[in-house]
Amino acid sequence: DEQLRAQREVLARRQSREGRKNYFDDVNKKRRQATEKVEMWSFQRDSNQDPLIAWKKLRSEGKIGNLKTGYGIDGVKREGGLPIPL
Repeated sequence: DEQLRAQREVLARRQSREGRKNYFDDVNKKRRQATEKVEMWSFQRDSNQDPLIAWKKLRSEGKIGNLKTGYGIDGVKREGGLPIPL
């Protein structure tokens, strides 16, 4: 029942112009956000500048969380980190 309802919602959204427009607007928004995130970290691949300087700049702007305490920019503590093989 749940899957059939979900399938009907997808079908209705595909047949509706407004639903299709909203869906693709949402997809494009998520793509822009992903692209911005990738571009933010592009300083790591730039061989013409020191990555530490760019990292400190992003850290001072609040775009990178505190690595010592493990808190991200949203104030939520992140668990984990780099996996270390045993």
